[in-house]
Amino acid sequence: MKSINYLHYGNGLESLLSFIDGIDGVHQKIDLVNSISTKCRISDFAIDIINAYNGQNSPSINVFNLKEDLISSLKNQLIFRQLNCRGFSYHVTDKFDFSYKLDSTINFKLALLSNKSMYYPPRLRKYLPRPHRNHIRERKYPSIAFSLGRIIDNKLYIIVMQSDLFFNGPSYVREYIKGWRKVLFYEILEYAKDKFDDIYLCTSEDIVKTCHPDYNRPKFTPEIWVHTYDKTAQLFNMQLTKLTSSINIQVLNDLPPEYANCLYYLNLQK
Repeated sequence: MKSINYLHYGNGLESLLSFIDGIDGVHQKIDLVNSISTKCRISDFAIDIINAYNGQNSPSINVFNLKEDLISSLKNQLIFRQLNCRGFSYHVTDKFDFSYKLDSTINFKLALLSNKSMYYPPRLRKYLPRPHRNHIRERKYPSIAFSLGRIIDNKLYIIVMQSDLFFNGPSYVREYIKGWRKVLFYEILEYAKDKFDDIYLCTSEDIVKTCHPDYNRPKFTPEIWVHTYDKTAQLFNMQLTKLTSSINIQVLNDLPPEYANCLYYLNLQK
């Protein structure tokens, strides 16, 4: 599925294309940096992007591929700016193993995964492969965010949107991916627009009812959940609507059903 290798670090994205103009072929990374340095002053940001491209253990670099990713990154930068967030690298997948057993009726999953071969600034590169709490890990790398839901009569009901990295990570990780909910829902819409007629999103107030009793169900709706669900619905021009029949919004197999009949709604075929 879709992958975004976002080569953004300081001024590196904007400057690298001009630095490598006229350079082609495969080069050793150190030779490419030295070649650019003889012509102009190359920033530490641009050097880091070159050295980390396709993984720090890869000594060589295909300049054609680098140019393609830089051009793609500039295009994606426009999307991230429209979403009012900085943006980050990720791979979209609808196939992954989950740390808890899900209810058998959960038939929609979508995740934004991190990956060793994608670009992240130095502190993120050190943090991501470390062991830490995450519902999804692929090849020792955690998910950035994920969603779970149900498909019923060609309608998609999004029940869970979550980022373990944001909830559990240090401040510099939270700062880097703080637009995760916007990017996740944007990718949900991209995935769903040609497949389903309508999309629904749970309210934060109803999500409180689905919490596992072992994790101290909050008495009041946390502000982060208001942003994750209600503010996301507002951003994408969804309208709160009452369903003709309630749906089960519990996603875990070992907990009793919880029902909701007021969800945010958007028609995908307009």
